[in-house]
Amino acid sequence: MPEGRSGVSMPSATAPIHRRGLRASRLGAACLALLFLLPLPVLAQEETLPVIQVRRPGEGPLVAIFPLQVLNQQVGTSETAVKDQRDLELLSQALSDALAARLVQSGQFRPVTGVRLERRLQEANVPPPPGSEASVEAMRTWLQEAAEALLSRAQVEEAVVGRVLAVQGGLVAVIERYRLADGSRAGSPARLVGSAVAQADKPPALLGCADDLLREVYPPGTEVVPRKVAKLVVLPSALRLPIGQSQRLNVLAFDEDGTLLPNVTLAFQSDDEGRVAVTSDGLVTGLSPGQATVQVQALGRPSTADTASVNVAVLAPNLGFRAGANLSEVAAQRETAAAFGLRLTPSITLQTTSQKVDLSKGLENPLSFLTGFFSSLLGSGLVTLDMDVHPNQDFTVMLDAMQRSRGGYFGTGIGIVTPLKEGMETGLGLRLTLGTQFDWLRGSRFAVPFELNADLVFRGGVESSTEARVVLVTGIDLFP
Repeated sequence: MPEGRSGVSMPSATAPIHRRGLRASRLGAACLALLFLLPLPVLAQEETLPVIQVRRPGEGPLVAIFPLQVLNQQVGTSETAVKDQRDLELLSQALSDALAARLVQSGQFRPVTGVRLERRLQEANVPPPPGSEASVEAMRTWLQEAAEALLSRAQVEEAVVGRVLAVQGGLVAVIERYRLADGSRAGSPARLVGSAVAQADKPPALLGCADDLLREVYPPGTEVVPRKVAKLVVLPSALRLPIGQSQRLNVLAFDEDGTLLPNVTLAFQSDDEGRVAVTSDGLVTGLSPGQATVQVQALGRPSTADTASVNVAVLAPNLGFRAGANLSEVAAQRETAAAFGLRLTPSITLQTTSQKVDLSKGLENPLSFLTGFFSSLLGSGLVTLDMDVHPNQDFTVMLDAMQRSRGGYFGTGIGIVTPLKEGMETGLGLRLTLGTQFDWLRGSRFAVPFELNADLVFRGGVESSTEARVVLVTGIDLFP
């Protein structure tokens, strides 16, 4: 049908495109308006609520240290007091600097003083301090309001204010530490978390009280100023260790007030490293039988405590049971190959065991010399009585001189071999002993030994003979 005669006009192809363009333009204008309007609440919020400063790892909190307020109330003149107001102001400034220096040395805080403090006061819109004609209460009020303003606006995390007083009896310093009541939340009220008072007769002595002021104004666990070690307590106070075993010493350090001190560096030392070994962390190990002393000393901080000591007794097994076989009899497949034994090691403690033997004095008193010599042998577990039974063959009693260490033991002995059957003569026996022991259960009072005995037996009678045998035994050793 021709277009001119149609009763319905066909829509143009460009009309939908034109309407879509209008919608897009309106949507873009709305987005632009929204972008311009969104920052307004954010900016308003930034003006009303301060942003808490994020502390980097390893950095301490910011501490504002205000100049100490000066109060001169002394009457008359005194050699132990400050001469005039100017000297007292210089003293208060020096004490503030001393407090800041100690906080820096501790490595836990970042003090804010001087120009930096003035800059932060300006950023917090704190008015300048009142003049010298202002009253004492006005100055104290300004200090507290300035500290609270810095805290509430997150300029610092702690604030220290105080005052120096000159009285008739000398000088008095008072400091106070403030923090936010709700941790680091900006806008929360400040509260007093610590205070300290120090008294001195002269200005130099008052400057020396900076350490005492910080110790009191901060909790004991903070350790702003290292406290003096007044006493060392070692637990246990005495040790009885089986040879080869170890035990750790627990050392407690206390200050003059009886408060437990954390992070105290300790040095351990043994007076006889051949008997007792001790590591840098206080692990004591018994190496050979006998007695030794482990000394403990505090390092790295002031100390008025004496060196603490622990008496350590290293014990040899006093009773042992053995069971094994004669290797030569086993090779010959004889029924008399079994061997059973008992080990007795006397262990007595006498005062003479810790004394040195003087040969020159021993000639003057032989009895005392011999008593000290043999008691040292018995007290150190150097002598062992061996009793062995070889069924249907003989019974052996040996007296061995033993050298024991952590890894094992070695000894030589002499004794009597008594036959248990007819046709054999009593003989003299010589023994060489090699052994080691294992203690699988730490802290137990027993060990499992493995022992090799090489015997040489000289039998008498009409037909004298010499017999050699090697016996391998094991069993259990019990410690006192």
